[in-house]
Amino acid sequence: MEKPSAKNMKKFIRKEKRLASAFYQFVFKGNFMETMVSVVIATAFANLIKSLLDNILMPFVSFLLGSFDLSDYTVTLFAQAGTGGLQIQLGLFLQNCLDFLVLAVLIFIIFRIFKRVQRKRDIEEPVPEDIALLKEIREMLISQQKNKESGV
Repeated sequence: MEKPSAKNMKKFIRKEKRLASAFYQFVFKGNFMETMVSVVIATAFANLIKSLLDNILMPFVSFLLGSFDLSDYTVTLFAQAGTGGLQIQLGLFLQNCLDFLVLAVLIFIIFRIFKRVQRKRDIEEPVPEDIALLKEIREMLISQQKNKESGV
């Protein structure tokens, strides 16, 4: 192992400064902060949707279809006398799959409504006169440029 020297220490400090600078660039200048904000918002949204499913939607579905809770369903494997065996809580998995399916359909419907409203808004918004005039001038300039290039 090398003995610590002033030259080695300077090299080490330069590497550390570059590493610290690169980390700073990564955290504060790149997409890291946007990603962190997105994760926090997604977590809050997931809690909101879970509450919507557990407290509003699933009781309504249970009311319509009768008792509809799969979470108590278990499968026992390798049961022997005197032992409980291996308990697999298949019902919790199935309930989570059902929750996911309901959530996916709900998000699909919300985005579909959002897109439809956005399309209507785009159709209903008339193009301002100055923008339309600028587009017309741009098209005329493009056609003139094409005419010059083709020699007409």
